[in-house]
Amino acid sequence: MSLREGDNIRAYRILRPSWVEETALDHSLNDGLMATSYMASDSDGDLVFLKTYKCPAGLDSWLSGYEDYQRSLKAVVDASAELQALTYRFVDFFSEKIGAASFPTYVQVFEFVKGGTDLRKFLNEDTAYSVDKRTTFALLMMYAISKFHEAGIVHCDLKPENMMLYPSDCKMGWNLRVVDFDW
Repeated sequence: MSLREGDNIRAYRILRPSWVEETALDHSLNDGLMATSYMASDSDGDLVFLKTYKCPAGLDSWLSGYEDYQRSLKAVVDASAELQALTYRFVDFFSEKIGAASFPTYVQVFEFVKGGTDLRKFLNEDTAYSVDKRTTFALLMMYAISKFHEAGIVHCDLKPENMMLYPSDCKMGWNLRVVDFDW
């Protein structure tokens, strides 16, 4: 199952980012082991990050419990301005039949955060950062993770690609957002 520009899933319309070739088989941002991610717009025209899971929801006995778990984690993050500042906004989740699929696909929708770069790319591309700056990035990461742990949230795929840096006016020049929790 792959989605193309203009396809709709509920209130979300798939977009083709300018950096994805028109001739690509699909218009995904990322095709991972368990899910495929797309840029989409919601009914208000705002950009969202839409993630479709590869295992069909109709066959998964854990889905109902997982949705309850996601609701509880979303409530914890939504109730904390500090946690909200450290991650992206979780917008929606649902099961939906896509295309000619026999079973529904599990879909998650997140805020589309523009302008950042993941920590691995940043450190690989900009080798001019001193040990002090790299230490500051490490401290910022540990602070963020400690705040999630205090709230009872554990990230199960912690790696530099899931640490997004964004330009900021703060002293360090960067803010951090932890992504890909899958809530």
